[in-house]
Amino acid sequence: MAMASTARRGQSLLLRQSVSPEKKTTMPSLRDTLAKLQQDEVRHRQVIEDMGKRMRLQKRQTDHVAKSFAESGYVFIRTIGQGRFGMVKAAKKKTNQYVTWNQFDSKDFASAVVAVRIVPRHRLLGAKVVVDEMFSTKEKYKALMLQVEALRGLDHPNICREYETFEDRQNLYIVMEHYTGGDLLDRESGKVPEQRVAWCIDQVVSALAHAHERGIVHQDIRPENILYASPDSDSRLVVTDWNCSCFIDTPAEDARRNLVISEYSAPELNPDRRTDRADMWSVGMLTYAMLRLELPFASGRPQDFNGRVTGASSECEDFIRSLLRVNASERLSADEALRHPWLQMARTATRPPPLCSQIAVNIVTFRGQNMLKKAMATFAAVHLSGQKLHELTQAFMRIDRNRDGCIDSKELEEALRAHLESPEAKCCTGADASNMEVVQDVLEDSAKLAAVLSALDTDTSGRIGYTEFLAAATAALMQDSVHLCWEAFRAFDLDGNGVIQKSELVNVLHTPELEEIVKRIRCSQASNEEVLKALEMLGGPPESADEILRRLDANGDSVINFEEFMQALFGKQLEEKKLVPPDARSYAAAPIKRRQERETTVTPRTL
Repeated sequence: MAMASTARRGQSLLLRQSVSPEKKTTMPSLRDTLAKLQQDEVRHRQVIEDMGKRMRLQKRQTDHVAKSFAESGYVFIRTIGQGRFGMVKAAKKKTNQYVTWNQFDSKDFASAVVAVRIVPRHRLLGAKVVVDEMFSTKEKYKALMLQVEALRGLDHPNICREYETFEDRQNLYIVMEHYTGGDLLDRESGKVPEQRVAWCIDQVVSALAHAHERGIVHQDIRPENILYASPDSDSRLVVTDWNCSCFIDTPAEDARRNLVISEYSAPELNPDRRTDRADMWSVGMLTYAMLRLELPFASGRPQDFNGRVTGASSECEDFIRSLLRVNASERLSADEALRHPWLQMARTATRPPPLCSQIAVNIVTFRGQNMLKKAMATFAAVHLSGQKLHELTQAFMRIDRNRDGCIDSKELEEALRAHLESPEAKCCTGADASNMEVVQDVLEDSAKLAAVLSALDTDTSGRIGYTEFLAAATAALMQDSVHLCWEAFRAFDLDGNGVIQKSELVNVLHTPELEEIVKRIRCSQASNEEVLKALEMLGGPPESADEILRRLDANGDSVINFEEFMQALFGKQLEEKKLVPPDARSYAAAPIKRRQERETTVTPRTL
């Protein structure tokens, strides 16, 4: 009996000890442990996102400079068109000692031909030569240059891409991508099927939504200003000719007075008052004209459209009625039009093909590139062309489900997961199977997925833009294209003297936030373990301009030439040169040897 009582007291003591507060603190529950791990994961992801924002690119496009066309590196080959605001000419890039440009070579990833819009400073008025209105005062010139810079900042697959701008005493030159597919009137000569019309209008509205979000209105939407990028049947459309464009909030006295008034223009179009809804009226007119091959108002007097469109669906008719309203406030905005059922149904019916494995791998591995290579790829991506650009654009539009011209984290994750479920990914073997494991690994780790988004988002907008998406593929393509490498080099060479200086590296790569990271790492690496871990997932700790210069400057002349630039890109280690005694004969031969080296064409093969 006593033994049983003792046993019960022992069990009671053990029970009290197992639930005592001391035991609870030393042995946390599984729920608490998982919560702690989740908090650590969230914190790690936040550190990665913060480091990604601090490592943004200081400069993403070349500066506007003063130089003559003869100094530009282009030569005119023909006139494309001429209008009241100037002319557009096709130009070919000049061959130099490093790069040979062939306008008939379609195999390379960068086109040799560009389009150049020439905006003259003076124009004829009767028998007199007068200054163009946009150059007439300092205020108007300043407003013009702000507009030019803003247009270069538009980054959308359906908006004309501008490479660079410069000016001399006679003209302003805007160098743009060259399109060869003709305009809507050339390609669509008869009545267009409704599904095809919706496919076209969806691209135009998406481009306008992107511009309107940034406060820019086009003010001249008509078939002649909408081009096909190439003669291919599935070529994308591009909204061009932004001569009449303007900021919505530009003061009336600084706005362009000479606007083009066409059958597609909104009734309220006026240089004294701008609204994004004017562009949407033009979209409504364009939609009706493509369906019926005529304009909706026989009298020519704009009015609310309440009629029927023969052969069109009820959703299509509602779309047109929602845009052709005389009262601008009653029209759909571009963003609202993108969400209209007619365009959403058309988008579902004409989905681009799924991601290919190589594009998916390029996306997830881009985070492993260092900051210099990311910048090089971003600059070179602007010059992509041909079939490769077409494939990547299709992939971008496939991921951008809401057609806002950007890819957010949700769209990116959904696209990568959908790719892993595709038949192509499931049938992969060998190296391709290993690549799919890399994609799978990223999707299973939220921190790595955050690093992928941060690495691609070089402007820290929180979303992946069109050029940023192209940069992921360009980083791999540059291995086989000296032309893309040359375009990246030109972007770093801000003064155009043929070499990259330390000040130019600082101008392109460094920001105050980046300098703060470099200083913090140098102070104490032990106390910044979390930061270093995050930076490793973003391609490694950033380098200072001095460190980059020391690493790339092989001949020790304190500048980086194109040969050194190429060697850094392809990872070729330079042999250490041994010091030799001075010799008069070597000095005499040195100038000839250096001249021969400069005349050697550098290609990835020779490296």
